[in-house]
Amino acid sequence: MDIEHLKVRLMKKQWIALTISLLLLTLCLSGCELLEEEDNYITVNITAYAQVVLINEKNEPIQLIPGVPVHFDMIKAGGERLQFDEIAESGQTPFVYGSFHLYKEQDIEIIATPNLESKLLTQPFPSYVQLNWADIYPATDFGGSYGWTPVLVIELKNSSAGGGI
Repeated sequence: MDIEHLKVRLMKKQWIALTISLLLLTLCLSGCELLEEEDNYITVNITAYAQVVLINEKNEPIQLIPGVPVHFDMIKAGGERLQFDEIAESGQTPFVYGSFHLYKEQDIEIIATPNLESKLLTQPFPSYVQLNWADIYPATDFGGSYGWTPVLVIELKNSSAGGGI
């Protein structure tokens, strides 16, 4: 029994020493600031929409075209992609929203493509916008955010001989 009593006393001493060590370590490190890594990207928040416009043979806008389905591709540096499908009810789509973490020398492009399956219309020019790193970085620094609100104009021509839609 005497040996058991000594073992218990030894364990108590070890437990107390361990507790005091942890307490001192906690108190000593509580004043240290944690080194936070700086962000190495800029958050780009995008709010985009498209207008669908009928153009004449001189490529001049004539009128907005309602009811055209539009597919949006938001692409970061040729890789990460967000996709949306909207309808240009009154010749203009609702807003589409996206956000990317943009790293040094990356860009963002948005492509708007109309669905012309049932229309007698063609799209002579692609509807495309691009945001370059050189435009973003002077406006905000790493860890910051940048807002971009592009309007994509989808120009369509009548492909029928009659001239009207």
